[in-house]
Amino acid sequence: MKAVGPKPVNILIIRPDMSAKELQGLGVRRMSIGGFLAAAASSTFEKAVDGLRKNGTLPKEVFG
Repeated sequence: MKAVGPKPVNILIIRPDMSAKELQGLGVRRMSIGGFLAAAASSTFEKAVDGLRKNGTLPKEVFG
């Protein structure tokens, strides 16, 4: 981060192991998740539909 300082650095969080706290410690000032929430919602929706189609019930993992 020192190479671009003092300008703020924006980073796209793309993996579950990317910690906002750790990135902040590295000097990152802005973090984005892009379309992650939409992808997670879509995946959960598909699991729910699949469970209803196969078993007539909602899968337990949908409710976390």
